[in-house]
Amino acid sequence: MISSDSERIQLAQHHVRRGREIVARQRELIAGLRAHSLDIVDAEDLLKVFERSLVIFEEDLESLLTRQYSLTSPVGHRSLNASR
Repeated sequence: MISSDSERIQLAQHHVRRGREIVARQRELIAGLRAHSLDIVDAEDLLKVFERSLVIFEEDLESLLTRQYSLTSPVGHRSLNASR
């Protein structure tokens, strides 16, 4: 189980890195298929799934980083205190 924001951010960063690698690899595979005049429909459909997943990973990471920044910045602390 992930307990700290830092661990969550590290895991999210890993997901983004791995997602980008997978997307890049799938694009390479499609290029290879295309170069050999092979059917790329299924490969492109899978690429779309990978790209949508990557967007989710990137949004999750951005959300975690924004949350961390708002909790650690002096401005974030003032706005938290002002709402109490």
